Amino acid sequence: MKRMMVVIKILILFLIVTGCSYISPEKKSFIDKWEEDIRYLARELPSRHVDAFSRITQGQFNNKITDLLAQVPRLNEQQIKVKLLELVADIGDGHTYLQFPVQESLPFSLLQFSDGIYVVGADPSYSSVLGKKLIQINGTPIDRVKDKYRSIISHDNEYSVAARFPDYLKNVDFLYGLNFAKPGQTISFRFADNNGVTEEIKTSGTKENNRSISLKTASVPLFMQNSSKNYWFASLPEKKAIYIKYNQCLEMADKPVNDFIQDILDQITQHPTNKLIIDFRYNGGGRSGLLNGLIDSIDKLNKAGSLKTYLFINNASASAAVSDAFTFKKELGGILIGQPTSSKPDMFGNVQTFALPNSKTVVYYTTKKFILIGNKKIDSLYPDIDIDWTMQDFLEGKDTDMDYVFLKD
Repeated sequence: MKRMMVVIKILILFLIVTGCSYISPEKKSFIDKWEEDIRYLARELPSRHVDAFSRITQGQFNNKITDLLAQVPRLNEQQIKVKLLELVADIGDGHTYLQFPVQESLPFSLLQFSDGIYVVGADPSYSSVLGKKLIQINGTPIDRVKDKYRSIISHDNEYSVAARFPDYLKNVDFLYGLNFAKPGQTISFRFADNNGVTEEIKTSGTKENNRSISLKTASVPLFMQNSSKNYWFASLPEKKAIYIKYNQCLEMADKPVNDFIQDILDQITQHPTNKLIIDFRYNGGGRSGLLNGLIDSIDKLNKAGSLKTYLFINNASASAAVSDAFTFKKELGGILIGQPTSSKPDMFGNVQTFALPNSKTVVYYTTKKFILIGNKKIDSLYPDIDIDWTMQDFLEGKDTDMDYVFLKD
């Protein structure tokens, strides 16, 4: 009997020891694949980036890689994704970031306004929150939630964090990775209407679908029209103005930029015009200088100085759009109106990509430095005239930037 008890104790001890170190084949494969991706990122990103260690040192970067590799066996997939986002964000380049496939997303779409983050689209099942302000996630005030997200959002400045935060919230993986809940658990979202009445909904995310309904507004302001076009313009004869909406700094096959510029010049010469408005809001960039052909021609047409140039910018104006807005201000004396941009005037650019071997995560990185001002302390292109755009303005179909220009008359 004693001998049997000894054998049992030895077996129990064996099971305890071996059980603690046992890793299933599935878990081992998970660990091996992520470790390979992390080592690949650690090797490739610094070698491809134009200056990966302008804000973080190589030693700090390597230490973070070592720490992450040590943590992988204890982390789930969502937590690893967040750790990788933090690592890349530490480089301090808003153009260098990771793009993960979206597994599940929130059943509503959010947009940042001057007075908060509001729901502008939703799955029909969640239509009750349309137009309401997001104030809490799992009991945490939204400002504190944004503080946690700041570490995973690649950004040049705080305006970039504000502009990108709603999009990052959309990916439920990041909420799980930041430990707001365990994967698969429901997450609580609290909203408030204009009267302060709150509503709570719970969701664990949904697969992407096309059933979303949009918030109805009194009208659609000009700058939110024709969003599928990279650039377009409208003549506003009653205002003696030409309005150019520049959505993306890329040439359109069906409307070459030189033809586009010529059409604008024809309008200016054929109709009395004293205002040229170029709108860079929500322009994420592309190739800078595409509209530079307009500058010399406007200079020649404007010998009397009667044509004023207004440039609209906001927190979602980035990259080449910032460079172009700065050029039009410098060359034509344009007045910047709106909100600070999400990119610096002196910035990294010329984005390239590669993919991690196992997760197929796309890594965006920059290969050039662009110097417009030559002052690293200037973190944004700031407007000459600050203009807010609130949720109420959106509901009423107002364009507060445009109102400022025309109400000055």
